[in-house]
Amino acid sequence: MDIRKSGENFVESRVWSGHAGKISEKQESLSKDRVELNSSSKDSVDTISDYLIIPRPSRMAMTDNKEESFALTTKDLEKREVKIEDKIPLVTGYTAKLNQGQKKELEKAGYIVYEDKVEQWIPEPDIEEILEKSEEPLLDNAMKSIRKEPSGIQGTEDPIFTKYTGKGVGIAIIDTGVYPHPDITTPQNPDPNRPLNKITAWVDFVNNRSVPYDDGGHGTHVAGDAAGSGTLSDGKYRAFAPDANIIGLKVLGTSGGKTSHVVKAINWAVENKDKYNIKVINMSLGHKAQHYAEDPTDIAVEAAVKAGITVVVAGGNDGPEPGTICAPGDSPFAITVGAIDDKNTPDRSDDTLTPFSSRGPTPDGLVKPDILAPGENIIAPLAPGSKAEGDGKFMQDRLSALNWLKTFPDEQLMAIPDEILKKLYGFKEESIKEFKKSPEDAKKLIDKRIQIFSRMPLVMGTAYMGMPGTSMATPIVSGVVAAMYEANPDLTPYQVKQILMSTADKLPGLSDNEQGAGYLDAKEAIHKAEEMKISMDNNKIFEG
Repeated sequence: MDIRKSGENFVESRVWSGHAGKISEKQESLSKDRVELNSSSKDSVDTISDYLIIPRPSRMAMTDNKEESFALTTKDLEKREVKIEDKIPLVTGYTAKLNQGQKKELEKAGYIVYEDKVEQWIPEPDIEEILEKSEEPLLDNAMKSIRKEPSGIQGTEDPIFTKYTGKGVGIAIIDTGVYPHPDITTPQNPDPNRPLNKITAWVDFVNNRSVPYDDGGHGTHVAGDAAGSGTLSDGKYRAFAPDANIIGLKVLGTSGGKTSHVVKAINWAVENKDKYNIKVINMSLGHKAQHYAEDPTDIAVEAAVKAGITVVVAGGNDGPEPGTICAPGDSPFAITVGAIDDKNTPDRSDDTLTPFSSRGPTPDGLVKPDILAPGENIIAPLAPGSKAEGDGKFMQDRLSALNWLKTFPDEQLMAIPDEILKKLYGFKEESIKEFKKSPEDAKKLIDKRIQIFSRMPLVMGTAYMGMPGTSMATPIVSGVVAAMYEANPDLTPYQVKQILMSTADKLPGLSDNEQGAGYLDAKEAIHKAEEMKISMDNNKIFEG
């Protein structure tokens, strides 16, 4: 396993929270702005902030040679007395500390100057909102659903699912890290010619630690959704690519991450794609979209795709409103994933789009997402001691509190203060109004929540947990893509996207900006990849 440090310490400039692009007053007060004297005025002060600098295409047009362009850009920045901290070759990018005067000067000179602040990348959907809208138990049946496996019939899986398991294909997980869970380290089909540990590379861009870990828990779940072997569940929670390799690229901490870390991780994946056979980058993260030509993560995604890597990105959890797709999910080069509720059945006829799944169009008017996959309470590996585990246990504690509430006499039930219902039991305003109508209405609400919570195993012992979100739908697609690459290693990212979208199933009653091409059909996608391989081989024979 390649162990490498990113060479940069984590610097918190400003912490963003909640939905991408929204900042709370409390957190604003915690921002750590550094104030220094403005070099252009002895009496004025100017805020020094961290920035990511990328030349616009007009500046890049100085030369067709990328290396020469990089050298010319570096020289220009040094001439402008910009103290470069780090370089990111993939996007001809730089990190530096700038005052406002320098920032404005660079913008006038044709540079994209992006504040490199710490922000939350795709917060998970509000469990309380799911409870308000859910009528069905939220349990995992995702693999059967995307395979179109008939309910209750054993042995009906298409042989292609055992033939192609992502063997040897590298999936770069750009996220909160990867805990070495047995499902993630152990392949489904051990091969003496391959590493026993599926985590074949690890880079920590946040804390520079040399051993894989995950304090957030999100990345471990994502890695398991894509390539978990189901070792600790006797295969029950096996992912689509159980023999794929995982490349862990940690860019997020428990409070979020910096844009430069995300771009550096994409840069690292491209530079090391041949060494680790990185065919897929999974990005279950995102922030508020602007124009894709202006966003550093979008620019990096485009460069990665042009370098031959398929990039699969979460659409976001800010639905059901239109225009809520996050960046880099707004990139036309990415495969952007929305979330389906499979209603705990393999049968697709009852599946619905989740309320939280972000909708298009993008700020540039593009139709997004591109495809849908299951994203309601997907069961995958748990990272012990992580923030995700703590959140899951909190929800289980709430279940205990609801069971206790059910024992209250009618008079006491009606006398519970609104604030207690809100803080202790998680009820929202509308639910509280319903609760206070009568003891019967209150008991109905309690029973509904108990039913859902009791069938939603957010934490399952020490091995697994369930999480909702487009973050979970995305790696399911990445796992299918890994299997496609095993079937046909010569596919381009453009062909992969075309296959996925042309084989997807349109859902009735949904617009293009809600579902894109439709519901992922893994069987047809892998079959088509295999058929294209046969066709390509025949053409080579004919041409040779």
